[in-house]
Amino acid sequence: MHIKYSKKRLNYNLVFGLIWLLIFSAYLFLNSNSYLKFGYLFIGVLFLSTYIFEKSKHYLTIENGVISKNKLKFGKLQTPNSRKSRKNWLDQKN
Repeated sequence: MHIKYSKKRLNYNLVFGLIWLLIFSAYLFLNSNSYLKFGYLFIGVLFLSTYIFEKSKHYLTIENGVISKNKLKFGKLQTPNSRKSRKNWLDQKN
């Protein structure tokens, strides 16, 4: 089972990435000698790569009683449905 990011969040990342790339291209065509334009390029690529990552990887994945939060560094949690993890979970609550 997958829990996806909201469409609103994905669309914001896409729109902001395109806006920053549009600002970069405007600076590029205006022959600006400022190095600030490369910052716009970096921010635009960062937003677009975040959009692509979040679109392809879902927020949470639940398989075989294991919850995996999809991020660059993966983390896994045991759900309290399995017997061993349920017993440990109940012991920790008491």
